[in-house]
Amino acid sequence: MTATITRILLLLTTVLNTGISYGEESVIAQRLWQESIQLRNQEQTTLLATIAANNTQSTVQNPSGVDPLIVTLFDTINQGQSVPLRQFLNEHSNRFYHNDPLWLYAQASLARLEGRTRAAEQGYRQTLDQAPDFIRARLDLAKLLFNDQQNREAQQAFGVLNAQLLPPTVRNNINLYQQALGMRERWQGSVSLGLITDNNINQSSETNQCLFSYQKVCLVERSTPAAIATSGLGYEGTLSKYWPLRGHHGLYGRGLIYGQQIPNYLTYNKTTIQLGAGYQFANATQHFSFGPIWIGHREANHQQFNGVGVAAQWRIQPNNTMAWDMYAEHKTIRYTHADYQQNNSTDNNIHVTFSTAWPEGWRSHIGFDYLRRDTDQAVNSYQQKGIRLSVDKLFAQGFMASLGGAFYEIDYNAYNALLEQTRHERKWTFNAAISAPQWQIGGFSPKLSWQRTRLNSNVDWLYSYDQDQFMLTFQRLF
Repeated sequence: MTATITRILLLLTTVLNTGISYGEESVIAQRLWQESIQLRNQEQTTLLATIAANNTQSTVQNPSGVDPLIVTLFDTINQGQSVPLRQFLNEHSNRFYHNDPLWLYAQASLARLEGRTRAAEQGYRQTLDQAPDFIRARLDLAKLLFNDQQNREAQQAFGVLNAQLLPPTVRNNINLYQQALGMRERWQGSVSLGLITDNNINQSSETNQCLFSYQKVCLVERSTPAAIATSGLGYEGTLSKYWPLRGHHGLYGRGLIYGQQIPNYLTYNKTTIQLGAGYQFANATQHFSFGPIWIGHREANHQQFNGVGVAAQWRIQPNNTMAWDMYAEHKTIRYTHADYQQNNSTDNNIHVTFSTAWPEGWRSHIGFDYLRRDTDQAVNSYQQKGIRLSVDKLFAQGFMASLGGAFYEIDYNAYNALLEQTRHERKWTFNAAISAPQWQIGGFSPKLSWQRTRLNSNVDWLYSYDQDQFMLTFQRLF
């Protein structure tokens, strides 16, 4: 009996020492990357809306005394709709010479309204070859280059316009576009600091079971630590920059840091840093980037693992109401401590998100996640598949609220002889948040959020847990 008891105790000790939740950090990192991308897109959307509100298509007035047909042509272009313009051109095509600058300009405007960006750019340039002083055509070309993410060419086009004698309203509009171009190319980032309260920071199953008893006396007891409820400091930071090269091409660099500091339980201090750089392509409807990444993770004030790999990101936004975001990553993870090197792995992640904007400030998001982790020991290898759903709303009073949830299936690849099972787990997360971007103190705005996590494992006594975390953070964008 002594040998049996010893074997059971040894088994439990080994299992507990290898129970590190090493998959968690990758999931959190990808979620924060998506949130940072969404913040930047939201900031740019707000800026573009401001430009649109100040940008009346009739900024360059048509001269008095011109042919009424030309006035009608400009009025039709100013409507911003392709169908009336195409009808007008079909009806009056015999009134224009087809190498006339006005005809070339009208055809370019039609191409722009129909989303044929390359044909529109070519048409505007042909127009300016015929009539270099055609200010309206030069202004529309500059705006087209701006919307098509040709930053360097747009800056040059607006610079030429600024040298012209223009009405104040037109010059103000140009200044807004130049300001927006400057924002695209400057360092951008965010800092978030705040308090976190966690009712189960050690993710304990809080199990207490008697495995073997004799004459009503428990000789072998199986138990896990009690859940630790505590508070601490949480922090996140993002930083990115884009360097335009030529046309739609450029280079990017970005970094991410997040973690927590728990003064009373240093074991749960965590910090993760992720850095990336590479090539970026962007036009009016698509963004694509590809390059190497590096990740480093510290836990309990010691370096736990490092990772290197490559990542690709693709965003498709055909209009202002919907967008697809796809992120794929391949990396290798190497643990620094010998006790955890059986968790050294090769990871492959795919994340897909479809976002839709609805009336009255509502937005919805649905996402699909896949992670495959292949470790040096097959028993620690697994696949994780999941779905995410969330909605958010920007209220007229300046508040923003969000509500979301996710579900994941985690299947391990091999039978675990110590546990006498092949692990299978299901994980649910629910979250809610409310923020007030207009309430700022020193540039920081408050955000109150809650996240509940529930994990059900077939090795219930060791890995199942419930966890609630509340966060009051203050965030600043720059």
